[in-house]
Amino acid sequence: MIYNYKTLMLLNTIRNTYLLNAENDDCLHYITENYGIQLYRENNNTIFQCKKDNFEKYLKKYTNINHNDICSINKFLTSSSNEKGICKQKLISINKSIKEKIEKTINVKIHMQLALEEMEIKKFIHNSLRQYNIKDNYYIFTYSISKYNRMLISDFVVFKSIEDIDINKISNMIFDEIIWSLSKKSQLNSSKNFDIILKNTAAGIFFHECIGHFLEADHYYNSPIRLLEDNKLCSKNITIIENLECDYKIDDYGSEIYKNIQLIKDGCIKNVLSNEVYSNLLEIKNTGNGITENSYMYPFIRMRNMKLLGKSNNIEDLISNTDRGILIEKISLGEVNVYTGDFSILVTKSYIINNGIIKDALDEFVLSYNIRQFREVDMEVCNDMESRMSLCGKFGAIVKVNYCTPSVCIKWGKKVGV
Repeated sequence: MIYNYKTLMLLNTIRNTYLLNAENDDCLHYITENYGIQLYRENNNTIFQCKKDNFEKYLKKYTNINHNDICSINKFLTSSSNEKGICKQKLISINKSIKEKIEKTINVKIHMQLALEEMEIKKFIHNSLRQYNIKDNYYIFTYSISKYNRMLISDFVVFKSIEDIDINKISNMIFDEIIWSLSKKSQLNSSKNFDIILKNTAAGIFFHECIGHFLEADHYYNSPIRLLEDNKLCSKNITIIENLECDYKIDDYGSEIYKNIQLIKDGCIKNVLSNEVYSNLLEIKNTGNGITENSYMYPFIRMRNMKLLGKSNNIEDLISNTDRGILIEKISLGEVNVYTGDFSILVTKSYIINNGIIKDALDEFVLSYNIRQFREVDMEVCNDMESRMSLCGKFGAIVKVNYCTPSVCIKWGKKVGV
């Protein structure tokens, strides 16, 4: 049965995982692959899961692709760059470096679990207008640190290439987090009012979660910000661009990607992100943001590469001019309720600012607001632009994203929700 399809996507996600036993440097390695065929027809999508051995059979049965092209496609999808030797050595070296730092300074017995995953996402996309091979490689370094069976740290870092994983830099980062976790911290008094200063990397996840997700069409049309009469969402100092300098020409529906799209300009909503399904359903521009990284899931509307444009402010000056505030250096999680406009973030590294001076370290806390409060506050944007890769989950699907943001001071004048 040959399907009459509008767009065909063939997908293989190869995950090379390396797990290190920190006690004896024994490194386990295993590979998982996820093959799939997605046929996008005019009215619905069809998904086929298949094993590597059945790949050619499915294509012959459900598509009109000839044998030579099938062989070429299969070769592209199944080839793998296995960095087993390099990945193992990286993990062992990071583990050794952290242990040496601990033994020389704090001499505390801790338990470490380290992992490095090489992700290879390969897609073949074909429709009446074009066909493309798309390949994306990145690495996820995951670390969990515990003491006396109590978790101190559990986090991850995303890298574009194996060469980007600097052993000294990442071991220093983890060691600093261990010291932070063991240090004495104050509890935040939720009855007080604070200005919030987000360091650049924390600002990335904050604006990604707390503004970006609301401007995905499947969320936007169910959210309260759709009802804003003047489209003013936040401070006039905020301008946000999406699909910044995107490397790809088409999304997973085969739609052209609208690059460098202005989501927010001078605090006002200018565009929302969409894919083929929602652009047709809502009669809006298709920005080409349909993305999936596994063959079980349809391409949802996802952000790729967000940039918050910088201004001339200096973060040191903002700190010195803050009477009572919180300096946030690290955010680990974000949750958004698009129906009510509520959002919350887990702050895992922060300090009290008192009369322009950074004071006590704070224990982790949850910061909660409603998106409509953004209209009431002033925001000062700095000039210290920083880019960071990360992972973002939506409806159970995880994709790689990038934030390019400066530090931002949010002058709420409201209570901090904790």
